[in-house]
Amino acid sequence: MLRAPLILAAALTLASPAFAEEPPVWSYARYVSESPITSYLGVIYGVPQTDDVRAYVECLIEGQGASVVFALAADVEGLEDGTEVVVEFTGPGFRTGHGGTVVRFEEGLWGAMLPFALDAEFWHWLRFEPEVTYGVEGRATLTLPISGLAAHLQAFLADCDNIRNLRPEPEPGTLPTKG
Repeated sequence: MLRAPLILAAALTLASPAFAEEPPVWSYARYVSESPITSYLGVIYGVPQTDDVRAYVECLIEGQGASVVFALAADVEGLEDGTEVVVEFTGPGFRTGHGGTVVRFEEGLWGAMLPFALDAEFWHWLRFEPEVTYGVEGRATLTLPISGLAAHLQAFLADCDNIRNLRPEPEPGTLPTKG
């Protein structure tokens, strides 16, 4: 269904003991190919250069447009993969619930995957909050630090909205071609 588990595995190297003590951070993984279908745009919250991913936002192409999925670690103990859930988000300036499904990738992230429109008000909230508390309805909550997300999210949403018009960057040491 989604390319994220495979692409995340390619984008992140194997865990290294030297990085085991590093805290998670937000980063923007951007791979643009000639075909938008094989391009990847994703904002990842995790420990750099490890498989420790706690949340990610991925751009999906749909028909002539694009949408976004937000996957995040959450308490889904006892729920089967694909079970519909509501994740409640709370921050100083908002409170909202959003429907999605339980995801249990073989390696890495277990939690919920939520579809969002590119212009969802939710993205605006995330740009201005220091942290967001969230959890699957009726279960334990977690806190997701938002510090460092705003610039990545803004670039990601602009690229995702324009994914069909993005062109690959020339390889280092090559001259761009006229097109």
